[in-house]
Amino acid sequence: MFYSISFNRGIQVLTQTTIDGLDYIFLYVPLGQYFEAELQGPVIKTPAVTGSRTIKARTQGQSIIVTGSPDGISVVKFGSTIVVVADKKTAGGLWQPRLSASYDVSPDTPSVLVIGAYLVRNATVTGSTLQLTGDIDKAASLIVIAPSGLKSLQWNGKQLKMTKSNLGIGLSAQLAEAPTIPALPDLKSAKWKSADSLPEIASDFNDDDWVVAIKNTTVRSSQPFFSGKTVVYADEYGACWR
Repeated sequence: MFYSISFNRGIQVLTQTTIDGLDYIFLYVPLGQYFEAELQGPVIKTPAVTGSRTIKARTQGQSIIVTGSPDGISVVKFGSTIVVVADKKTAGGLWQPRLSASYDVSPDTPSVLVIGAYLVRNATVTGSTLQLTGDIDKAASLIVIAPSGLKSLQWNGKQLKMTKSNLGIGLSAQLAEAPTIPALPDLKSAKWKSADSLPEIASDFNDDDWVVAIKNTTVRSSQPFFSGKTVVYADEYGACWR
């Protein structure tokens, strides 16, 4: 049950989805900027706020009013709706990989939400295990919001221990290992190879065998842009050299 949203300039909707009957709406705002968002819907219940204390929420008639200046992540919960507000930098760590090979980005497409990773490349489900592949640039704390039927979590094939998130949404897991830095060869002493990809710039290059483009008509539906001009479709001339 998604609500209609109106807000002042600067705040953006990052994504929205439904998981286990709960509607998630993610908003982000530049760090230090004050915002006000109004959510209107058929069911209004008293909101509860967790996370950053810079965000407030209240009921006003048939609306929920969310205000503040985000710093980190705040969660506003009312009924079956969860609004997550983050500053822009923090929002850069939110990923929503699809669980199916579909380009459909509607809220009904099965997906999971991952907060805190440098990059999430893929998400797959095997039995009751959610398998994430991705990259980290430092030790990180992940928050994973996924269907309740998924009981375990793997990151790049390694099993992670999950605990309840202190934000009141999803589960938390720690990526404690430092990222692997690849070893680079000594480029100064390396043996380099090259290929001549522009033989026509040589002073002795000969283009006498090239086919001359002299056609002025074509049976194609797409004619030259200017009537009577030369047709330059390569396949009109066969090979480009004799």
